[in-house]
Amino acid sequence: MKRAAIVALAFVALMAKVSGQAGCPDGYINFSTDSATLLCLKFVTYAKGTYDSLRAMCQAMPNGDLAQLQLNCDLHHRVYEYIIQHADLKGENFWIGGSDAGHEGIWKWVNGEEMEMGVPHWYPGQPDGEYDENYACLAAPDYFYHSCNNNNYIYAICHSII
Repeated sequence: MKRAAIVALAFVALMAKVSGQAGCPDGYINFSTDSATLLCLKFVTYAKGTYDSLRAMCQAMPNGDLAQLQLNCDLHHRVYEYIIQHADLKGENFWIGGSDAGHEGIWKWVNGEEMEMGVPHWYPGQPDGEYDENYACLAAPDYFYHSCNNNNYIYAICHSII
């Protein structure tokens, strides 16, 4: 009986480690607002890279891609709040899953949906890079969307939709 209890506790601890925070994969943070869809974000701060390289890394994760912060109305704000509450994230820039590469001026999320333009997501005057800045990032210190050059080496936010 005692051995069965120990095995059960070990299994529960293992499952908690494997599933990450509240059902998310290990290393992800649960940003879900409802129980219907599990929205897990991972702040990739162990490697800086270009949009293309970090998107490929996000896509290699379970159900992963660069984060789409307009999946619900307040996700962008909740990510902003999370960043400013964590000293290791403040002052850093992050790739997110938006681009107008190949269709200049028409910004789309990685899933093909058009990005909402202007306030409240984009910094005033953004996007402004024309053909040089075709990739969306959250830029310090305001963490609005900015158009960024693919050659920038910055961190990324990945999502996993389960």
